[in-house]
Parts: sequence; structure tokens; C-alpha cells
Amino acid sequence: KSEFKSNIYKNKLIPNIQTIFLIQNYIRTIHLSQKSFSTCFLFYYWPLTDEQIEKEDEQWQYPRNNGYSVKQLLVSQHFVSLKQEILHSDFVSIKQWNEKIAFKAKQYYKSRKVKNIKANLYADDNNHGIKEGDLMNEYHLQCLIIYCDWTDLQSYFSGTFRKKNEFESIQILKKR
Repeated sequence: KSEFKSNIYKNKLIPNIQTIFLIQNYIRTIHLSQKSFSTCFLFYYWPLTDEQIEKEDEQWQYPRNNGYSVKQLLVSQHFVSLKQEILHSDFVSIKQWNEKIAFKAKQYYKSRKVKNIKANLYADDNNHGIKEGDLMNEYHLQCLIIYCDWTDLQSYFSGTFRKKNEFESIQILKKR
């Protein structure tokens, strides 16, 4: 077996096989827990002033942003529109977009109940363009439909906020 070819075993740095098995089990356990409980990064997609960046860093750099500064977590736009991005993902065809996302959002948006949904913000430092009292629009509905109805896409999407492994750099993660 390959585990018996390691320098630790060959050079008798660990005197017995039971200790080696305990170490292997520990390594497997740690590897599993890192993948199982990977935390997501909060990326910043909207423009921020220097003052907003400073305020965000003071409040969130360590508790929410894993020690990364807001400047390190700023992400530039890759696609012109949500539709273009979703179609590029290959999870949704143009026909599915038109019939299952855009049409569904348009139908829901016609309802009085949806037209009366307003933003109720919990934070004073909202930097992403939605103000308290803003009404929901078709774009917001499209986002909700994509996230709730397209499980494979939702899983892929949420995976883009986590490192694939502990060695992946923040720059590579941001490009995904």
C-alpha cells in the first residue's frame, strides 16, 4: 500500500503501525470537515466609495470576510445581464429561460400580492442599491425562480462562494 511507502514509515519516525493508522484517520477526518463545513465568502459586486469600504472593513473583515479586506473581495462584472450569465452556464437553454424563468416571473409579477412586496432592510449600511420600501420587480423574481427552481444551478452557484480546497487562492475563486 502507498501509505507504507511514506518517509515517516520507511525511516521509522513513527514506531508502530497503529499510530500510523490513527494519523491517517485523523488526516481523513480533517480533510472531510474542511470540505463539509466550508464557509462562503461575501463578495462585493456593487460599486463602493472609499468611505464605505473602510466602514465595511472595520465591521466585517474578520467576523464575516475570513480576514480578507473588501478590496480583496471586490468582483468585476463578467456578464452584461443575468440572462446572459445564466445562459452561459449551460444549465438553462434559451427556451427554458423564456418559458420557465422570464414567463413565470412575468406571470407572478402581474399579481397584486407580488406587486406589493417591499424591501424591508435590516441594516443601515446597505450598499447594493436596494432601499427600504423599494418594490420587488421582475428581475428580483427571476433571481428567486432561478435559485428555487433550478437545483443543479443553485448548487453550482453556491459553490462559487467557497474554495474548492484550502490551497485555492482568492483570485482564482473570484474568477469562477
